[in-house]
Amino acid sequence: MSNFDIDEAARAFNWETLMLGVSEDVQESNDNWICFCPFCHHTRICFAVSRQGLFICYHCHAKGNGVGLLMRLLNLTRSQAIERLTGGAATYDPVEIAPKPVRSIILPDEFELLTLPVTTGNARFWRYLAQRRLGYSTVLRYRAGFARTGPYAGRVIIPVSYHGELVSWIARDITNTAQSKVLTPAGGRQSQHLFNLDAVEAWDTCVIVEGVFDCMALGDGVVASFGKRLSDEQIALLLKSGFKEVTVCWDADAYREAQDTALRLSSVMEVQVALLARGDPNDQSLDVVLRTIAEARAPSPFTRMATGYKTTGGNR
Repeated sequence: MSNFDIDEAARAFNWETLMLGVSEDVQESNDNWICFCPFCHHTRICFAVSRQGLFICYHCHAKGNGVGLLMRLLNLTRSQAIERLTGGAATYDPVEIAPKPVRSIILPDEFELLTLPVTTGNARFWRYLAQRRLGYSTVLRYRAGFARTGPYAGRVIIPVSYHGELVSWIARDITNTAQSKVLTPAGGRQSQHLFNLDAVEAWDTCVIVEGVFDCMALGDGVVASFGKRLSDEQIALLLKSGFKEVTVCWDADAYREAQDTALRLSSVMEVQVALLARGDPNDQSLDVVLRTIAEARAPSPFTRMATGYKTTGGNR
């Protein structure tokens, strides 16, 4: 059977009935069926299946196509799953499936927590953070640290946590001599998270910036995306947090990407784009950045056309 035939069978398959056998709380959302994950059994709704059978769990990160979903749920071989898919039978026999292990993230052995008073050992790290407009109370609240020796020597280290779990960290060089300005841990999952989300989940609105230092400097109601794109997992976190409005305020050189991302988000939530005149939020005064955010506007496909942005070929 050709891949085309399998795809056509997946579109005709009754995925809702299959998922009702997995969870009693199956909901329809934006042409997807969402429910609790049958693999990791997370306590929140985090599993989605499209009408084509594509699935993803935003907690354990299991994902795949319809054939793969049938193989895992019904404990079938690939040929058996294809036969079940083309036959249209959507029954579920509960099987014990071990969750995919997630690699634990730990801070570097050389990590030292930044504390007061300022000493000869940590003074240069405090100075760097002051240049990034971060005061003592902010640095202490985010439990920032540093490394004086080892592979991360001369770096400020910012832990990235989600619901109390360390999911990554950012090690920023302060010497301007390192080949890579920013290092992250092997197995780090920062692209699947938003920095500072725990602190803003109770808010109705949030502002998305690129970097953790921008986020820390701007204060309440801000998260960082770790770059100029949002992954599917990050978008799912925004949806689960229930924000009524989101403002994308990425660096000036990422305006096109901000427009594209805002247009993607606009189908599921209210979203605006704040256009910085230059640089990143850390390059300008807080008053200027806050005024820019206040003047944010809804995204427009005509803006992308005017800047010559091409939408073909997928997301940048």
